[in-house]
Amino acid sequence: MQRFGYDVEKVNGAKVHSLYNVMTMEKNVYDWFDRLEMWFESTVRSRWSWSIYYVVLNISEYQDVVNRYRVRTLWPEFKAPRAEVTFTSPNSVIYPVLSPQLLALHAACAHSGQ
Repeated sequence: MQRFGYDVEKVNGAKVHSLYNVMTMEKNVYDWFDRLEMWFESTVRSRWSWSIYYVVLNISEYQDVVNRYRVRTLWPEFKAPRAEVTFTSPNSVIYPVLSPQLLALHAACAHSGQ
């Protein structure tokens, strides 16, 4: 994790169970996620990719929402229960949503195994 630039101390020991590192999934979905056959891809784009997207598609067809992710799978025929998910919290200070850095790290690992 350090090689990817992530501070390992954020998830060491008891911190591994922090809310920003925990989510509940149906058993089969968890197995896909755990085997790196499924990952979450952020819908938030950099300014550069946003401008490319605007040229290619109608801007009204795309909403840039923080904590919204596309569900991606290893195989096209492998259907995830949802195409997109949005992680929310009634109070993100007390109950933080999943870490975007950890989700990106998981996605990078899933991509490297392809």
